[in-house]
Amino acid sequence: MPGCTNYPSDVATASNTFDPLFRRVLWIALIANAGMFLVEIIASQLGDSISLQADALDFFSDATNYAISLFVLGMALHLRARASLI
Repeated sequence: MPGCTNYPSDVATASNTFDPLFRRVLWIALIANAGMFLVEIIASQLGDSISLQADALDFFSDATNYAISLFVLGMALHLRARASLI
């Protein structure tokens, strides 16, 4: 029923749309994390460092998360919810 909550009536529709600025920020984060992955994986090989390799894999997992987020951003709400379980 309208007016039964403190939330505006357009909250449900707003959650199904995406802001182009949000998409751009995700792209920037994806590129930064992928770049740092490459830098650290090369440095870990050159320096024979397991800790740098582990940190590089953390950057890789972050970049993968951003890529999945970008992929499902324009999809329906139930598909985005399923992607959060990956």
